[in-house]
Amino acid sequence: MKHLALAAVALAVAAAPALADRAGKAPRTKRPKVVAIDVAGAVASGDATRQCDAAIALVGAGQHARASFLIGTCATVTARADAARAARIAIAKRATRDGWSPVELDVPGAGPDVTIAIDAFADVPIAPGRWKLPAGTYQIVARGPTGEATHALVLEADSRALVQLTLPTAAVAGVAVAGVVDFGQDDTTPLDRPIAGPPPAAKHESLLPERYRKGLKQCGAMACRKVP
Repeated sequence: MKHLALAAVALAVAAAPALADRAGKAPRTKRPKVVAIDVAGAVASGDATRQCDAAIALVGAGQHARASFLIGTCATVTARADAARAARIAIAKRATRDGWSPVELDVPGAGPDVTIAIDAFADVPIAPGRWKLPAGTYQIVARGPTGEATHALVLEADSRALVQLTLPTAAVAGVAVAGVVDFGQDDTTPLDRPIAGPPPAAKHESLLPERYRKGLKQCGAMACRKVP
C-alpha cells in the first residue's frame, strides 16, 4: 500500500507542471469563416431572392449601410420574411445608434436608363429618392445616355442633405451650335453650265419722247418737212 501511495504522489507531481501550463493559456476560439458576398452578381442577376439573401448576409457581416440599399427587395420574397424582418430591425437600430442622415437624391428628368451610384457602395446602384447614410464624405455619380453628373457630399451625423444631379442635355438635331453654320443636307442638283464668250448685245431704248419717235418712224432718219 505504501508503494502504491508513493507512486500516485509521483504521478501527481509529474502532471502538475502540465496542468499548470494549460491553465495559464487562454482557450482557443475558432475564427469565424469569412464568406464572400457577391453583391454585384446579385444586383446584375435581377433576382429578388438573390438580392434579399445578399442584404441579409451583409447585415450579418456588419455592413448595415450597404445592406440598406438592398433590403427593400425582400418585400416580395416571402421565403425570407423572418430573416428579412430581423435584418430590417438591425439596420434601423444601427442607423439610430450612429446618427444616419436622410439624403434626398434628385435627378431631373431621370428615366429607367439613368443610374445613381455612391462611391462607398459602388456595387449597389440606387434610384432617385430618399436614403439614409452614415456620416462621411461621399462622391455621388448619376449616369445616363447623355453623360454623367457628380456631386461631392460631406455629411455630418444627424443632419440632412439634398443632392440634385443634372445630366447634360442631348444635342438636338438641326439646331445650330455656336460657331458652326448648318447648311442642312447636301444639295445634289447639278448647276447650270458656265456661259462662254462675250455677253449678248444689250438693246437700249431711245431717249426721245414717244411723240418724236412716232415722226421718225414715219419719215425715216431725216426730220419731216411740211409740203407747201
